[in-house]
Amino acid sequence: MGLGISVASITAVLAMSVGAAPWAITVGDPSRAGPPVSDLVGGLIVTHGDQVFHTSDSQFLPGTDNQGWWSPTEDNYSANDNYIVGQHDGDDFRNFFTFDVSSLSGTAVSATLRLSCYRPPFPPNASHIYALSRVETPARELNRNKGTSADIWQDLGDGGYGAHSVTESDCPSHAAALDLPLNDAAVTDINAARHWFSIGGFLTTSPEITEQFLFGRSSGMGIQALVVQTESYERRSMGPAGGAPGAPSRT
Repeated sequence: MGLGISVASITAVLAMSVGAAPWAITVGDPSRAGPPVSDLVGGLIVTHGDQVFHTSDSQFLPGTDNQGWWSPTEDNYSANDNYIVGQHDGDDFRNFFTFDVSSLSGTAVSATLRLSCYRPPFPPNASHIYALSRVETPARELNRNKGTSADIWQDLGDGGYGAHSVTESDCPSHAAALDLPLNDAAVTDINAARHWFSIGGFLTTSPEITEQFLFGRSSGMGIQALVVQTESYERRSMGPAGGAPGAPSRT
């Protein structure tokens, strides 16, 4: 999805333009979290912006968001978009979220998974470690979460996208939003994705905690979003005799 410009070439352009007055423009785009901002430096336009993707986009099963859980022991059904994670009533749940990123423009430079808390029962002073994972299972199969699958449950547990400590102060209410930054491996996979990007999750807690779960009684309501910070690059031609800039030329 990137535009094929190397970091070295961008650095060289910026270095040659030291002392030049940057020309900034702001463009509104309703599909983004905020208006992207572009700076023209040395004839290279660098645009920064946010794009937000939701599990409700491009639903595999109409009326059901692309999210849920898998367990090796507890039966599930595809219309269930609850995303509980952890141990509850003797079963171990791992969750997942799938996003249609086919409309991503520019290059992802950072990303955050944003979820509604659906406040769980937190013992005093307890914290949960919620780890996020790369998913190999194809998106359509992942979201056909009927029955049980030890293989898919295992696939959701590599922890390759980082881990976060979650305490009661992070989830003070049912509707509170929990922001979980993703690591560089996740950003690389977002850029490599052509259509679907999935994230798995699993929970680790202290052994003395009996009910070890997050996002209990969750559903497709609330927020389940992937917020991606992007950069894009264009060369902008100059007008006659070094006058006003001409039309942008995408590289």
